[in-house]
Amino acid sequence: MIVPLSRPRFHRSGLARSGCMLGLALASGFTAMAAPAASSDVTTRFSWHDNVTNSEIATDILPAFEFAAARTYRVALTRDDALLLTGRLTAEAWPRYDGLDRTALGLKLVWQHKFGLGAAAPTLRAEFSGAAAAASESGRTSRAGTAALVLRQRFAQLTRVELGHEWLRNDARQLAFDVTARQFFARASHQISSKWELTLGARRRYGTALSYSAPPRPDLVKLGKPITFVTTFDRATPWIAYYFNAHTDTLEAQASRSFGRNLALVLSAEYRETSHGTSRYFNRVGSAALVRPF
Repeated sequence: MIVPLSRPRFHRSGLARSGCMLGLALASGFTAMAAPAASSDVTTRFSWHDNVTNSEIATDILPAFEFAAARTYRVALTRDDALLLTGRLTAEAWPRYDGLDRTALGLKLVWQHKFGLGAAAPTLRAEFSGAAAAASESGRTSRAGTAALVLRQRFAQLTRVELGHEWLRNDARQLAFDVTARQFFARASHQISSKWELTLGARRRYGTALSYSAPPRPDLVKLGKPITFVTTFDRATPWIAYYFNAHTDTLEAQASRSFGRNLALVLSAEYRETSHGTSRYFNRVGSAALVRPF
C-alpha cells in the first residue's frame, strides 16, 4: 500500500520556527510568576544526530543538527504523597531538514510517595502525560500519551538510582508516524562535587520504529509493508517512510555542571542499536543543553 504524505498550505517550516521563537520568548520573560509551591525552568538544547533516517543502508544514512527549546512549569501539592502538575511547551527546529520541525504543548500529572523519612527513603512515582504536537509536515501532527512507574532510591546522600517502566502511544494524522511502544530503563546518578553530577543509563524499548530509504525498495513491497513517500530530506525523488516492530537497546551518559543556583550546562551522549528480524541500524546522538531554573 502506497500512501502519499499530505502537504500543509503554508510554508512547511513556518509553524515550527514560530514555535521556536515563542519558546525563546518564554525563555526570556515571565520568570517572576512562580508561587512558593511552584517552580519552572527553561531548557535550550543543541544536538547532533548521525543517522536521522534510522537507516541500515549506508547510502541512506543522513546526519542532522537539531535545536530545541522548552519551557516547563511545575506545581506541587503536599509532601509525602506529592501530587505534581507539569506544563511544558517545546519547539524543535532542524536547520537542514525543516520538514521535521514541530511544536508541542503537554501536561504531566505525577503522584509521588516516599516510604519513610530522610534522604535514603525510597520513592515511588506514577506519571501520566499527554501532549499535542503541530508539525511542519501535516502528516506528522499528532497527539501522544505516556504512563510510567518509577522507583527511586538514594544511597549515601550523593548517589541515586532509578528503575522504571514506560508505555507510549502517539497517534499521528498519517499512519506511518504512529508509535506504540514500551520501555524499561535504569539510571544512576552520582554527585561528583558541589558543581558536577554524572549520570549513566540504559534502556530496552519494544515497539514501533520508523525508517526512511531511497526508492526503489522491492523488498518492502514484497513484505507488504505500508509505504509512505516523503520529501522531508529534499532529495530529487521522494523517499520511502516505513514502520515495523523492533527492539532498541540504548546506553547513555550525561554530565551536568551547575553555575550557581540559576544555570546548569548538561552534556550528553547516547548510543542506540535497533534490531528487527535480521536487520539492525545504529544511532549516535550528542547534545549540549543549558537549563535555567526559576
